[in-house]
Amino acid sequence: MTITAGCLDESSKRNFSDNEIGHVKRRAKTAWSSPATADTSRKTTNAIQEIWHRILRCLDLGRDKGMYNCQTSESKNGSAVIIIDVDQGDAEIAQSAIVMERGFKKERSSEIGVKRCEIAAYSCLLPKLLSLAVVFVGSRWLASAASLPSTCQARPTSTNVANITARQLGQRDTPPQTFGSFCEGEITLKSDGTEPGVVIIDHGLNVGGLPTFQILSRSGDTSVFEMTYSETRVLLDRYMGDGPLPLAASLDTYRKNRYNITRNMTYTNRLIQGGERYQKLNLSTPGQLVLKSVGIISTVSTTPVTQLPGSFQCSDDQLNQIWQTGARTVQRTEIAARSIPEFYQISEQGLFAESQAPQPYSSDTAPGLMQYQLRFLARPTVGGFGYTVLSDTLGSGIYISVNVANSSISANSGSTEWDSPALASAILSPALGLSEWHEISTTVNSTEIYITINGKSIMNLTQTSAFAGSFGLGASFGQSSYFQNVSLKSLDGQPIYTSSLTQKSVLADFLAGTNVEPVSVDGARRDRIAYAGDLDITVGPTFASTHGSEYINGSLNLLGASQLLPGFFVPNVKIQQAPRTSIIQANQTGLIGYSFNLLTAMAEFYLMTGDVEFANHWAPAIVKMLDWADSQTTSLGLFNVSVTSFGGDWDFYDPPQTGAVTKFNTLYAFALQQVLPILNATNVSSQVYADRLVTLKAAINTNLWSSQLNAYQLSNSVKDTLAQDANALLY
Repeated sequence: MTITAGCLDESSKRNFSDNEIGHVKRRAKTAWSSPATADTSRKTTNAIQEIWHRILRCLDLGRDKGMYNCQTSESKNGSAVIIIDVDQGDAEIAQSAIVMERGFKKERSSEIGVKRCEIAAYSCLLPKLLSLAVVFVGSRWLASAASLPSTCQARPTSTNVANITARQLGQRDTPPQTFGSFCEGEITLKSDGTEPGVVIIDHGLNVGGLPTFQILSRSGDTSVFEMTYSETRVLLDRYMGDGPLPLAASLDTYRKNRYNITRNMTYTNRLIQGGERYQKLNLSTPGQLVLKSVGIISTVSTTPVTQLPGSFQCSDDQLNQIWQTGARTVQRTEIAARSIPEFYQISEQGLFAESQAPQPYSSDTAPGLMQYQLRFLARPTVGGFGYTVLSDTLGSGIYISVNVANSSISANSGSTEWDSPALASAILSPALGLSEWHEISTTVNSTEIYITINGKSIMNLTQTSAFAGSFGLGASFGQSSYFQNVSLKSLDGQPIYTSSLTQKSVLADFLAGTNVEPVSVDGARRDRIAYAGDLDITVGPTFASTHGSEYINGSLNLLGASQLLPGFFVPNVKIQQAPRTSIIQANQTGLIGYSFNLLTAMAEFYLMTGDVEFANHWAPAIVKMLDWADSQTTSLGLFNVSVTSFGGDWDFYDPPQTGAVTKFNTLYAFALQQVLPILNATNVSSQVYADRLVTLKAAINTNLWSSQLNAYQLSNSVKDTLAQDANALLY
């Protein structure tokens, strides 16, 4: 039995008496206290009992505080509808409703829906055919039958991608895979302009690729149709879903796409939404759309887990599911060569950005830039444009949002207008128009930023959020713009970078092209970057499941070729760049543990393949790294981190660790141990490294073991803290 719930007439609302509340409670308790029927499992009954307890708590909470009016309506089939008015916006009632939704995902018979910032309605099937819907109404929690979204359960299927027409805003080659996940049948969205038409697609598992849909018919105003994406149901109801994701050019920045539907055709996004289980379709303008084939065209392999080269099966189904989850995770992070779309669109009109976070200009020296003069031309076509200065390699710096449509400019810390409150803002002249070329000049002097547009001073600010970094060009959500003739100079006029932005070769300057290598990345949804630490733990599972050796080798090529003069490596590489052909002329890095991780990843790849050519190729780089590490050992025989910037790790929220850090020493020892077979397969004398391993292990046990903790301590200077990661590696 599936119930349909909606709001009762507002005029018929009345106070819900204690006797009536008690009646509903008694009826529900009677319903769940009986043995489960043949159609309702004990598991379902227990889940229903739990959610009902939360509903009762919500009722009692509101009654005690005088927060609500209620009304019940009972029909012959045993349904009960409770309307709770929360005009005064009690946060605890709202939170209780959110907990209800989270706690009853698998067992509920129908999800009536939730809108952004609005608890709309929930339903569940009780034993003995007692159904309950709770509807929250009021000025902040509006809900009506017309606005409650339905859910489409998508399923994997095949589609002829060759017949799918790209969006008008850009053409790209269709992906080689012919599979994806799509909602079966037609979807109708109807809005009166006040209550949006909403449908939620549940793909059942994490999918990723190019969103697509076909318009069968349209009527009225269909100028604001949006799709939102999220890996979790909870975050789907945030306006931007579980985004934005500005870290790299290998995916769409925003987790929401907006369309102005003007034709009956097939729309396919140009950029990838990397990982989502849920899609929300929302028509907010007064009109109607009928769609079909709504879903995601996969850009990675969709081979069923049961058909992968590697397999695992045992009598414990939980272990089977854990293995399948791991195998599918590996599969989702394997990206074929040249399957990433070009991030920007380049033409004779310039570089075109549309709802895209700026990607930083990339060079060996760009991350350290602190003082420069940036100039470019911008022709905003919709809304305005944005750009960053003092940007790190992941695009975070000072984001300048130029909103021509509403004559305003603001500066934010981060990569997009969503990342922080405005650090500064100013009013633009109404004469600054769309579809016109404007000259933007920005002077950066560390914390001081001065902006002029068309020769007129617009905004000056002093900030302490970013101190060094590059620049990037983009557009805030819902905006688009062309850019031309960019120049970057030192404050004394020395050229650093210049480009007309009209040739596709410019994509390489911003690491915004396609990927040359097949790669294994850190995550399907984000960052979609090759990280040495993530790669280290991926090699084994890959060979045990997909056997995607080409993806592991591709990431090793990118990371291994990114070695710096002393011998250590950069910890991560964006997949749009080709492998370097020469050593990086610099002596600073971060996440030093990832350099050791890279060596163990190489060692495991060799262990799995026995590829002597691979061993010969990488042995010199391995030796250079190990010799540098040896040069950093103290008289106690421990590897010592003396540069603070080296001491960061995956836990970016913790301060860097310096000195003789137990984890870094453990990683060093493990790398020495694991690479010995590679060194033995080449002309390198491995005995010196075997001897270093013996000495290092003894030093770790002598100096970093704590008898008080009965475990290994964090470092030689932090002796009262257990190093969980190091102990996990050492035992």
